[in-house]
Amino acid sequence: MRKKISALAKHPFVQGGIILTFSNIITGFLNYLFNSLSAKALGPAGYGEITTLFSYLVVFSVPLGVISTDLIRRIGYLKSDKTNTILGWESWIWKKIYQWRLLIVPYCLLTLIIPRLTNLSLFSSIALLIFIFLAFIGTFYNATIQGLQLFSIAAGLSIVSVLLKLVGPLLVSFHFGGVNLVIAVLVIGSFLLLPVYQIIIHKKLINNQEKSITPVPLNKRIISLFINQNIIITTLSILAITLFNNFDMMFAKKFFTSEMAGLYGAWNLLAKIVLYAGGPLSGLSFVFFSNQSYKKQHKKSLLFIIVGVFFVGVIMLVTYSLFGKLIVSLLFNNNYFVVINFLPQAAIFGCFYSLISIINGFFLANNSRYSLIITFLFPVYFISLILFGRSFSGLVNLNLLFVATTFIFYTIALFQVPSFQESK
Repeated sequence: MRKKISALAKHPFVQGGIILTFSNIITGFLNYLFNSLSAKALGPAGYGEITTLFSYLVVFSVPLGVISTDLIRRIGYLKSDKTNTILGWESWIWKKIYQWRLLIVPYCLLTLIIPRLTNLSLFSSIALLIFIFLAFIGTFYNATIQGLQLFSIAAGLSIVSVLLKLVGPLLVSFHFGGVNLVIAVLVIGSFLLLPVYQIIIHKKLINNQEKSITPVPLNKRIISLFINQNIIITTLSILAITLFNNFDMMFAKKFFTSEMAGLYGAWNLLAKIVLYAGGPLSGLSFVFFSNQSYKKQHKKSLLFIIVGVFFVGVIMLVTYSLFGKLIVSLLFNNNYFVVINFLPQAAIFGCFYSLISIINGFFLANNSRYSLIITFLFPVYFISLILFGRSFSGLVNLNLLFVATTFIFYTIALFQVPSFQESK
């Protein structure tokens, strides 16, 4: 028994899980501090602007999420010569960026139409385009850090990024500017972190090599990467699950008043507290499920994660039901008390969405078409949103009904996987 415990403790994913758990406690607290300070300093209208900006950023970054997912999966399949292969990928990416550099002109012109389509301010629209561009460049390095299982580095960088985020609302709390200052600080922080990612990757890949480095050249057209069946499935799946996670906030910003959109943003934040608590662990599980060396351990690990998320969901439900007013008072202020009566629904929604995300990640890591379940169901959600989501309560109840239904479909699909039908 002692040997098994010792072997388990030395398992890279167990160690990574411990590191990410502790770092996530810190980043989760800092993220909620950021949201709390922003909500109090900016009011519902300003806070709604921030949360909607984040929602659009996540949705427009879906192609980058697909790239990241595929990179992590590919790194997990690499058996040897990882250094030269990864450096070859990097060289190809920078070559393509230079080749298509003139597209920056029409890209910048998008600032003329984004405010009209989204109700975001011009400043937020410009920031959105900058964020997407920086995320495009940084996706490769972030995915490589995860794929190489550099969990301590990933944890450290996540803490630093949230600390940089906090500067904006802290300055606003001392009456130095408003919502534009918060956004500007976010942009500056993104610029500062990008070269750090690159330096770390090169140091880990190159400095520890005794033999000469010869990057493996990659001679592929961009279009060839997107007509691959696995890429198409991954794109459709990630797009649908990302839209479901963010489209409600975008919808609220477009059709609700600015104040009501901010109130819904507060509910949305509280509903997704599980994502803040389990986000890195969800990413860790995807890296684990993508690594075929641990295939025999996938079933037990997934079931363990599902039980853990259910347990967290029950704790959230009890906490929100008993201490809702106190939670809203601490995180926000009395301007947000409208959401108190909807907090139990927030706990249930957050739990089910987290479970869907984890199971969907398991399907993606194994190139399963079951990951398209959310893709086929999302159009139903979209139509229902237009018909029944024009009020605060209607939007909350619709989210709850859809997430519960989707979870049932995913659970049924999970037990159709051969490994889950085996008794051992």
